[in-house]
This record gives sequence, C-alpha cells and structure tokens, in this order.
Amino acid sequence: HLANMQRGMAALQQHGGRQQHGGQQQEGEQQQRQAPWRPRMPWQRQQPAGDRNAAGTTDKQHKARQASEAARQWVERGVTAEAKMELREALSCYINAVTLDPDDVELICRLAKQWSDLTYEDGATVEHIQEVNAKAVEYADRAITMAPKSAGGYMASCVSRGRLAL
Repeated sequence: HLANMQRGMAALQQHGGRQQHGGQQQEGEQQQRQAPWRPRMPWQRQQPAGDRNAAGTTDKQHKARQASEAARQWVERGVTAEAKMELREALSCYINAVTLDPDDVELICRLAKQWSDLTYEDGATVEHIQEVNAKAVEYADRAITMAPKSAGGYMASCVSRGRLAL
C-alpha cells in the first residue's frame, strides 16, 4: 500500500510540476509522460507469488473448494441412503458433510431434518424420539443463528418441534 501511495504522489508531483505555455509543454522537458496513478481494487491486487498455486488460487481457497466438493459428495450419498430409508447411514453422511463444510446452512438444515427423521426408526421409544428431536432442534437453531433471513432453519425447527410435541 505504501509503494502505491508513493507512486501516486510521484505521479501527482510530475503532473502538477509541468507548466504549459499556449497548450505546449516546456521545450527543455525530456521526461516521458506517465499514465496517472490509479488505485487498485482488492480483487485487482495480486497476492504474493508464494501464496498462490498453479491454478491462481490461494491455498486457503483451494482447500475450501476441495472441502466443499467433498461435502457435496457426502450429501449425494446421504440423499441416496435417505431414499432407501437407511436413516442412520444418511445421518452419518450428513455429519461428514457438515464436518467438512461447517458454515453451509443448507447442510445444517439437512442434518436437522435427518435427526428428526430418526423418529421413524423401527422400535423407537418415546425417550429415543425426544432425544433425536432435541438434537434436530439444536441443529435447526444453529441454522437460524447462522442465517436468520433464510427459511430453511425455521422449517427444520418447526418440523422438529412438531414431531417432539407428538
């Protein structure tokens, strides 16, 4: 930032120090005119070379992208397991997805729903139903806290609290 500011000041001094007579520059001036300094926006600034990989992204961005892709693969497995009514397998997949991408509200909502869906397990006792729905409410509340303007957390909360009331 300091280097940009110094270049800008130098450019201003050069531009401001030139005097013109009748629209022409002084004849003794030998310097070439430089383009005026313009600030760079954050997305235009280059990262230090050591922080970028071959694809031009930072290591942090690359790791986040990999984690998100891996989380999506777990979600796909979870959806497949859920369709087969393999509720515990789906729950495990969603837990893995949230572990990889803990800031994804959609994943938190899926996890809340899956905890609530465990009420459909064969032989579920009242205590078990209360326990899994309490866990579902916990994740739904987490989703609401993360994204209070998103409907997903509220829907998950309503479903879980409704099943808990039954």
